[in-house]
Amino acid sequence: MSDTPSTPDVDSGSVSVAEVIDERKHALDSIEERRRWPRSVLGETATLRALSGAEIPARPVDNLSEGGLHLTAPIGFGMAVGQRYEVLLGQPDTGNDPLAGEVCYATVVRTRIVLDSSGDGDRLGVGMCFDAPIAL
Repeated sequence: MSDTPSTPDVDSGSVSVAEVIDERKHALDSIEERRRWPRSVLGETATLRALSGAEIPARPVDNLSEGGLHLTAPIGFGMAVGQRYEVLLGQPDTGNDPLAGEVCYATVVRTRIVLDSSGDGDRLGVGMCFDAPIAL
């Protein structure tokens, strides 16, 4: 007997392709439900500093919540799941950003390659979880 988990045999007709797709959609839905805070698009930026001192210049934040953020960065900064960063939110020099100067720490929890479709070059989508919730 094998220790490898069995997978549905789609070709034999025992499981329909639609059932496999539904199962995968359900799995993705359950991932979404793990988020504890609603996400907002606030037009914020974030500058990331690795604990080693390397800095990733200000990037637009795709979405932000009390528990984390998602942004897209150029490939080449070496960002990977598990890395920790100091996150500087907002742009202090504008004077009208309520989160300007907010500093927190976050860990990369998800990355995804974003292929170029607009001429900007391939990028890396990065999901980060804050060590402690921030007030929005």
